[in-house]
Amino acid sequence: MAPPPLAATAKSIHLEPRMPIQTLIGAVASLSISTLCLIATFSSCFLLLFKNARRNSIKLYHLGGEDNGCMRESKGHCTSLRGFSLSTLVRQKVPALVDQRAAFKPVWWLPSGNAQTIYCSLGDFTKGDQIIYQSHICADTVDSPGNSFKSATVASTLTSQPQCSCALSHPIEGLLALDVNPPLNTHPVRDNEVVVVVAHGLTGGSHESYVRAALSTLTLPINEGGLGLRAVVINSRGCNNSPVITPKLYHAGCSDDIRPVMLWVCKTFPGCTILGLGFSLGANFMTKYVGEESEKCPMTAMVGLANVWDFVYGSYHIERGTLMNRLVYQNVLGGALLSLRQYDEMITAPLYGFKDASDYYYKISSSRVVDKIRIPVLGINSLDDPIVGKGNLPFSLVAQTPWVVLATTEHGGHMGWFEYKDDGTLGRWYVKPTKQFFHAIIESDLPPRPKPNILKAGQFWFDEANPNVRFCERMEEEFVSASGGVTNPRLRSGW
Repeated sequence: MAPPPLAATAKSIHLEPRMPIQTLIGAVASLSISTLCLIATFSSCFLLLFKNARRNSIKLYHLGGEDNGCMRESKGHCTSLRGFSLSTLVRQKVPALVDQRAAFKPVWWLPSGNAQTIYCSLGDFTKGDQIIYQSHICADTVDSPGNSFKSATVASTLTSQPQCSCALSHPIEGLLALDVNPPLNTHPVRDNEVVVVVAHGLTGGSHESYVRAALSTLTLPINEGGLGLRAVVINSRGCNNSPVITPKLYHAGCSDDIRPVMLWVCKTFPGCTILGLGFSLGANFMTKYVGEESEKCPMTAMVGLANVWDFVYGSYHIERGTLMNRLVYQNVLGGALLSLRQYDEMITAPLYGFKDASDYYYKISSSRVVDKIRIPVLGINSLDDPIVGKGNLPFSLVAQTPWVVLATTEHGGHMGWFEYKDDGTLGRWYVKPTKQFFHAIIESDLPPRPKPNILKAGQFWFDEANPNVRFCERMEEEFVSASGGVTNPRLRSGW
């Protein structure tokens, strides 16, 4: 039999019965809730992976506007210091921020900001970035009643041995534990050292993986691919097993804690160049310190990673943001029993003399002093950070100062930025721009920063211009290792 005409074939196909829409709805309805959730999860992950593959751009905000992948010079403004231009330095010397081939590319299995953030806490980082610290206890007196430095808990992750101690006095009483790498016993003080002072995030310490990831490169000798820096990590009062001898701990705006540390650094490393590196909460109070010191700041430059910047907006973002913000992050930050604002309203604000939580959030925000900063500052934030919303970022303020460049990545979460390194191992992308920026600053040979005139009275060393900033020290050498291998108690402290 001859085949039917083409028109007849088309007609027969056209008249073929279709699956009724009711049948499709019934098939979907028959699926279990767990199956639907699984399909939705895989679908969202696929969309995020597709989005990440296409969008890895880095935007830079600075005086004169916004650039995507490069920076432009501003006209009619003073953007240089004796021939130094921050915009030129970043454009020419920090390829991780201007070359799209070096842009952050998240690992495929951490496609969202929540995933990157959560992995910071759940990941196993014990095998990499081993750091040896020499620890120092920093306190308000040498012989406080009931306190013995020799029995104080060491500020490390692996042991609670006696340690060398360095007692500092500062306006807000309490203990600070300083961890130094490389240790002074094995690496004596050199002339014209470059010291990086590090401030960790909420309830963290020198043992944190994000701190060690940076220091394992920054403190590596130059001939081994590092910068050869000396690191001084500030373990905030009560953090990382450091002793607590007063009712006051620390908070997100405790810039006063940095001042005696700077005094100790200037006395211990004469003629040194000081750099600053802050993470999250530590980035906020270090930036706040830099702005408060302004022209008198002894630091040469600073990098702030995942800085909260504006705590007024930040509290709103946590309380009324996504479901994860409302149900997870604000309870984690507050300490499970209280929300973040409840904790700061009931404990932090009255303890430190603020009227209430709102007054506390306003006064501790580093965004309030951006216009007073007088050293080069590089800030790096992720736009999918679930804790620091886009509204936290001081875009308009940065556009009015030549001293701050703010870089934003599309992805990275809060202190995540996990990517595969060239050797195929897991690494932190932010280490690259941080190293490149500091290297460029060192090579720029900027004029020396003003240093405090340090005098001694009895056992105390103090700043002649501000005698309330003082310290005394008593050394008993001890070495400790920090690899993150032991879980330590954490102190809840709100923001």
